[in-house]
Amino acid sequence: MEKKHSDIEKEVQKTLESLDSVSRATPKPFFYTRLEAQLDKGHLGVGRFFDMLTQPKYALSTAALLVLAVLNVTFIIQQVNPQDIADTSDDLESVTVSEYEALASLTVFYPDEGEDYEE
Repeated sequence: MEKKHSDIEKEVQKTLESLDSVSRATPKPFFYTRLEAQLDKGHLGVGRFFDMLTQPKYALSTAALLVLAVLNVTFIIQQVNPQDIADTSDDLESVTVSEYEALASLTVFYPDEGEDYEE
């Protein structure tokens, strides 16, 4: 147990010593000037999304997605015709009535208790 603890301590010490040679990162020249200019223009956030749409590659992909959405809605509307639904329900009703009449015309004999059933 003591050996594991000392191994862990050595690893921690080695890791901390490796961080001694690390220097602070410095930004590129005029980074803060450019950042302040963008903040003043208001190009960070939602406005940037609309600015991207003015670029051709984003505008074309957005237009293509809208066209696909319109085509999908049109296709769905054409496939689901209210007249077809009404015809289907009328057919189902007539089939159900004819099956009920066929079942009602059957006579089933159930013998009373104690009686023998003869075929």
